[in-house]
Amino acid sequence: DRLRYALQRLFEVATVLGAGIALCIALGARFAIQVLGGLPRFAGSVPVLRLLALALVTSFLVATWSFALLSLRAHRELLVCNALAAVVAAAGTVLLEPLLHARGAAVATLAAEATLAAGYLIALRRRRSALAPNLAVVPKVMAAAGIGALAALLPVHPVIATLVGGGAYLAAAFALRAVPPEVVQALIHRGPLSS
Repeated sequence: DRLRYALQRLFEVATVLGAGIALCIALGARFAIQVLGGLPRFAGSVPVLRLLALALVTSFLVATWSFALLSLRAHRELLVCNALAAVVAAAGTVLLEPLLHARGAAVATLAAEATLAAGYLIALRRRRSALAPNLAVVPKVMAAAGIGALAALLPVHPVIATLVGGGAYLAAAFALRAVPPEVVQALIHRGPLSS
């Protein structure tokens, strides 16, 4: 019961954090590439970074579910899932990189991460179905991310759009109750300036 409770809360926090960070990276991708490489020379890197930002959501879930599988000593399932993800990454890169170049490689990375997350979830359900997460937070996070993504339409600097979009995402996530109540209580009781 305790493991199920902890995994559910970790899943919810990982989903909220992963989507929020991915949103901020996607909104600020143009500015990040401008700072790191310069525009217009590296303008083609902007959509690549945005695709890789999506992979962060699955990376957060992979971290959560991999520890759950380790706690259940599901080593064989972990190896199988990782091998499958490696095959997807290699095949996707070989097939898509010649056609789409860096975007193809980014899509292959995203597909591999999604495969790994899905594999872990399936393995977790098979090993102990009671530990499979309740997915009720997913539509809430998607709605909050949609609200935050509207900041991309603002005619402002990408840094401002990122701040506005991230703030709108957080506000919507709290308003939609996507953030677990334990996190809210911890934030309230701890306070911003307490140690």
